[in-house]
Amino acid sequence: MAASVRLEQVAKYYAGKRTLHEVSLDIAAGEFLTLVGPSGCGKSTLLRIIAGLTTHESGRVYMGDRDITASPASERPVSMVFQSYALYPHMTVAQNIATPLRMKRLPAPARWPLLGRFWPGSRKLRQQIDQEVSAVAAQVQLQNLLHSRPSQLSGGQRQRVAVARAMVKQPDVFLMDEPLSNLDARLRVHMRSEIAALHQRTGATFIYVTHDQVEAMTLSSRVAVVMDGQIVQVGTPRALYEDPQDIRVARFIGSPEMNILTITANAQHGASLDGEPVQLPVPAGAGVIHLGFRPESVSIADLASRPIPNAIRFSAIFERTEVLGHDALLFCRHPHSNEPLVARAPVADIDRLRARGNWSDRLILQINPAQTFWFDAQGSRIPPAYARCEVLPIHKRVS
Repeated sequence: MAASVRLEQVAKYYAGKRTLHEVSLDIAAGEFLTLVGPSGCGKSTLLRIIAGLTTHESGRVYMGDRDITASPASERPVSMVFQSYALYPHMTVAQNIATPLRMKRLPAPARWPLLGRFWPGSRKLRQQIDQEVSAVAAQVQLQNLLHSRPSQLSGGQRQRVAVARAMVKQPDVFLMDEPLSNLDARLRVHMRSEIAALHQRTGATFIYVTHDQVEAMTLSSRVAVVMDGQIVQVGTPRALYEDPQDIRVARFIGSPEMNILTITANAQHGASLDGEPVQLPVPAGAGVIHLGFRPESVSIADLASRPIPNAIRFSAIFERTEVLGHDALLFCRHPHSNEPLVARAPVADIDRLRARGNWSDRLILQINPAQTFWFDAQGSRIPPAYARCEVLPIHKRVS
């Protein structure tokens, strides 16, 4: 049975330094929520607090209507899949999967290899455990590997053993801490589909931790972006991509990341990008604003089949390309600010540039104003019609 999870003002300190800043979050029963963010942002610590493996200094943790803040990990209806799999090397696959049930159902003497066989009542319990292990192993396609040891398995098979060990407890909440980070790219894609199918099949609540935004975008009902011990924004994958409310979210969600250019404006000279005039679709008050745009929103002006009305244009110096098949990524820099720029363009456009012989020359890039994002000097999202802020020294601008 799935359970909701609620965090209220959870704070954590390490060596006197605050690593979680009064985090509050509501996770609905049956939801697949991913905590995503860069390494060291506090997402794994938050997961371990929910599991009861790490204590916290303040705040409350609820599962359903029950306050589990003071409950030990053994009394919480959760199962956790660790990044390192955490399998017992001396046990077979069947024994690894059965461990949670043996610890919960068998008295201590009945767990001994020899004595346990003769302990009163243990035989029936062992048979029940074996049946449940076989059923779970079949769900993750491990039925032919039950007698193998972890050293005889591939990375994907070990990961499935760790998932099966979590499944056999039939928990209300699955906790997964970067479970795919040790796998190769092809196997990660396969395991993503298996985890998504597991969520649909069990209907349990899933809380998933990763630094890979592709995993977050493809698996989740909702995504919580964690930065510097705080949840910056929570939303559906599509909402985070199309409507980021913080410049850090805008840069983190999307591959390649969003381009960000710093624009200065004043009433006398208008707007400029390090001296290069820029036509803004917003009132040009005095201040500093950050212009964001996705690589797929950029086009090469002199190759455009039709002009873009009120397009924002600026020059860029080409550096290199990465061909992705039909499309390619053009990596450039602004000639004055030296800020990096990435544009996605059809390979045919690149071939046309090469044919003209001006491949290494300065390019003119253009953006549709309707596909731009605007952020104030502190990095908060602002509507274009109100894109004004106070002038800040360069060293205080968001980088």
